[in-house]
Amino acid sequence: METFNRHAREGCDPEFHRGESAYDRYWGDRDAEHPALGPVETGPFYAVEVKSGAFGTKEEIVTDGDGRALDAFDEAIDGLFAVGNTTAHPMGPGYPGAGGTLGPGCTCGQAALARGGDEIAAVAGGTTA
Repeated sequence: METFNRHAREGCDPEFHRGESAYDRYWGDRDAEHPALGPVETGPFYAVEVKSGAFGTKEEIVTDGDGRALDAFDEAIDGLFAVGNTTAHPMGPGYPGAGGTLGPGCTCGQAALARGGDEIAAVAGGTTA
């Protein structure tokens, strides 16, 4: 993190070249000195492994506002949560463009974890503490 933060303050990313293209800067923070880069200093921090795969499912699993998967009678299925492109999520049947579903997927994932962290841990035999 120290190396990344140092480079971010300088506005460069020698490892992955983030922020170098006009496209990167256009979608960045227009008020920042370096629109597409910034130091990562204040937590809490969350990480999720993102793997590439086939993009072909959408609106399959219906969930409630807490990310709990619902059965055919709209009842929550204990211990089963779903987020992202496997669900009928905020993007509906549309697709705004490359990466456009990552934000809602992460946001809904955080909401599901906030609601179901203890329930998920109980199913897995652990705790969230």
